[in-house]
Amino acid sequence: MDLVIYIAGCLHVCCGCHNILSWNLKIGRNFDKEYETEIISEIKSNSLLRGVTFSGVIQCLAQLNYYPLFKK
Repeated sequence: MDLVIYIAGCLHVCCGCHNILSWNLKIGRNFDKEYETEIISEIKSNSLLRGVTFSGVIQCLAQLNYYPLFKK
C-alpha cells in the first residue's frame, strides 16, 4: 500500500488545462516543516506502507519546494 500525497498549486496556468482547480495555491494544507514531520512520522509508523505516491501538479514540484521530502 502507498501513501498518496496530492499536490496542488500549478503556476503554469496552461490554456486547455484538464484540472483548473489544481492552480489554486490555497487548496489543502500548506507544506511546512511541521507537515513534513507529520508525513514522515506517518510513513515510519505504518508497517503496511511500501511507498509514497506524489500525485497532482508534479511539474511544479521544484517551484513548490517538495524535492527535499523525496530524499527523506
